[in-house]
Amino acid sequence: MRFGSPERGAARPFWVLALVIGSGTLGMHVLAPVLPLIGRDFFADAAATQLVVSLYMFALAGGQLSVAYQPLFDLDTGRVTGFEALARWHHAELGTISPAVFIAVAEDAGLMWPLTDFVLRTACHQLREWQSRDPAFARLNMHVNVSGNDIAHTSFVARVNSAIVEARLQAQHLTLELTENILMARLEAALPTLVELRRLGVGLSVDDFGTGYSSLRHL
Repeated sequence: MRFGSPERGAARPFWVLALVIGSGTLGMHVLAPVLPLIGRDFFADAAATQLVVSLYMFALAGGQLSVAYQPLFDLDTGRVTGFEALARWHHAELGTISPAVFIAVAEDAGLMWPLTDFVLRTACHQLREWQSRDPAFARLNMHVNVSGNDIAHTSFVARVNSAIVEARLQAQHLTLELTENILMARLEAALPTLVELRRLGVGLSVDDFGTGYSSLRHL
């Protein structure tokens, strides 16, 4: 009998452990060494998913999440032009949990908005703090990844504006990044939100451009 099978519900935490300790992308190759033990119906098990969702919500409320900053460079000058804000999760017992895991779970569960708000607010405050240290840092920008669920949320523009105002940051120093596939899949529904964000002064960027199916007409 396999760990995590319906007949052994108590073993389902092994499924969660196999999921969260895997680094890299969320895929079958990450779980390949343990597939003979956990079974291939892993991703369809609602109980295992709910356990990860519960851990995720506890992490949001318990201060386990943090933001890391990846520097962005001007290729011509070699100077740092800004940073990309990246969500990180360190669990006290499970260790560092891959973003490919908890972001995918949050997306599927419709729970991206609290994570996006956390990253937005944290990143905006951090950038403003850096800018205030030295006039040479005044032109630094912050890039934050947003999801299709974020763009579809009716209050998203107001939430972005709130993060900017609270941090006393100028809107032009914030750029929101969307993946090409997400943008193209929701283009018609996203357009009003994108227009409002541009009116707010926020920059917009297409991440992973060229990996999807954008046409020049869309651009």
